[in-house]
Amino acid sequence: MIYGYARVSTQDQNLDTQIEQLTKFGVDEIVKEKISGVSKQKQQLDELLSKIDTGDTLVVTRMDRLGRNTVQLLQLVEQLRERNILWFQNNFLISVCSKFTLNILHAPGQRMVYNLSNTTKRSARRVYFEG
Repeated sequence: MIYGYARVSTQDQNLDTQIEQLTKFGVDEIVKEKISGVSKQKQQLDELLSKIDTGDTLVVTRMDRLGRNTVQLLQLVEQLRERNILWFQNNFLISVCSKFTLNILHAPGQRMVYNLSNTTKRSARRVYFEG
């Protein structure tokens, strides 16, 4: 079975583009979720991971859909690897990647989170000091 996982961070965001890409990939079932990537508990993803089985495939449109934290992502990849589950980011087979390669592929998402966090903190400080 080929499962697709689509996630956006807020209720206001739209899953349509991810669903379209997953459909083009040929997934059998798409699991959708609207929750922040930094959340440790993602109910729909957790349920999907509990039912996905050896020989199944997991497809995401971008690696950061599974999580924004590199450690969290590496742990998930290791779980999938141990269970002999293939997973793809678009048409790129991730299951065979080394941890080094995964870190490189995930780096842009990590950098974006860092930049957003710093921008938010600077804005909050400016508002506080400027009144």
